[in-house]
Amino acid sequence: MYAGGGKFKFWALNAALIIDGKLTIMYMSVKIWSLPMTINVVKIRSNLADTINRVAYKGERVVLERRGKGVAALVSMEDLALLERLEEEADVKAARKALAEMKRKKQKPVPWQQVKADLGL
Repeated sequence: MYAGGGKFKFWALNAALIIDGKLTIMYMSVKIWSLPMTINVVKIRSNLADTINRVAYKGERVVLERRGKGVAALVSMEDLALLERLEEEADVKAARKALAEMKRKKQKPVPWQQVKADLGL
């Protein structure tokens, strides 16, 4: 089965398997994204509700363009949560790397009060 609109594609595979004499139904779905849909900032005003529905309910990604260049994007809450989780994982990895480097060089952490004073905060 294939369903989709714009640049979003959704594929689903249904199959029936018999394992040890028992009927097993298998359902597998795969989301495949190609390029996100693009829309001009001026046109989004007249199509905002439809565009939001496509993002929220179909999982499409929409790039808002001004003069042919992307300036912002609309993504589903699921995609936003994934992005935030990836950013958090990258931050944790960088912090662990920095702590390991400090330990290797036998450095001590700089107290927060000192950082604020150095930055004039």
